[in-house]
Amino acid sequence: MRFPSILHIRWLIGGIVAIGAALLFWWVSQNPNTAEMAPVGIQQPDIPEIDVGDYSPKELAAVVATTAQEIRWDVCFGVGEQVGAKYGGDLAVVATYAQALPEEFRTVFYNGSGHAVPWDVTDVSGEEARIQAAIPEKNRRSAYMGIIIGYATRYAQEPDEVVRFAEAFARKYRLDPVDGVRIGVQRSAESDPTAALSVVARYPLRYRKGMAEEIGWRIGSDMGVSPDTVLPLSRSLDSSLRPDFAGGLCRAAWVPGQSMRPLLPLLLALPTLEKEQCVNSLGFAVGEAGDVASVRVGLDSLGNPELAAQIKRVSAQYMGDHMGHLNPALAAPGSPPPMGSPPPMGSPPPMGSRPPMGSRPPMGDSRPHSPPPQP
Repeated sequence: MRFPSILHIRWLIGGIVAIGAALLFWWVSQNPNTAEMAPVGIQQPDIPEIDVGDYSPKELAAVVATTAQEIRWDVCFGVGEQVGAKYGGDLAVVATYAQALPEEFRTVFYNGSGHAVPWDVTDVSGEEARIQAAIPEKNRRSAYMGIIIGYATRYAQEPDEVVRFAEAFARKYRLDPVDGVRIGVQRSAESDPTAALSVVARYPLRYRKGMAEEIGWRIGSDMGVSPDTVLPLSRSLDSSLRPDFAGGLCRAAWVPGQSMRPLLPLLLALPTLEKEQCVNSLGFAVGEAGDVASVRVGLDSLGNPELAAQIKRVSAQYMGDHMGHLNPALAAPGSPPPMGSPPPMGSPPPMGSRPPMGSRPPMGDSRPHSPPPQP
């Protein structure tokens, strides 16, 4: 009986290893979520957990101003929400926290607080008086928008009443009623965001795209972007609204500075128009976040060079077109600028002063809208 030679054994072992490596490569390619979530060699910025009750207004301002550029908007908006929810019964206290912030941050802060103050929508005139007594005139838009949001949250199942109130109130203060309604309807179903999908078709046509995107944002935030979960949900919407829904999903699922790899299965599974909207929404987000190392590496980790290149091409349209929370003068962590100091020459305007190219004006929105699909 002849035993295999050492050479044959080495060939056999080498073959087994090669087959195993090939199988492993195939399995990872079919399961991209198993890839490393954070790019190697880059410190990923985490959105800090801040309890506003632990800080004085000046201390809180210092915390916000020293966060990383790419997450500063999220932090500023988030502390605004907390302050609004905690101290919204006395808007003078909310204004004290806002005034402690650099001027460039106040619009974002008031945006957050406007969403969270427990507005009494059964006494709108009383709430208007509270706003006018405590909040500086140039910062009142988000508070007024908060009233529309609160009204739409309370009466979401009564579209005619919501639209009647939102359009009359928005006309009074030159707001976009769609923004308040879409956010309010989404918030009305926070415990089950999928329930809001059934309401969309009951609202006028011009409200539906914004509502689809907003609900997509909530679902992406709360439920993730597994194709098996979100694609069936999108089918409950009219086909014309699915790209907006998909754009909201993608924007919610990516935090600037983190890996885009978890988005790859959804991007590969989406139909063409919906994929284009996701790519465009992500490109807008990358451009807005700025040309910082963690954002570049997060995009490069997508795992699909063709899609990554498309996102980069879109981002080039918006790179440097930052809003207040990404003011280049405030990019480096450090102490906030002197109170009331004007922004440097050539710096971008504060958040909400103008919309991204081709989009509906934010006006009290919780974040910039995703732009429309590229032609």
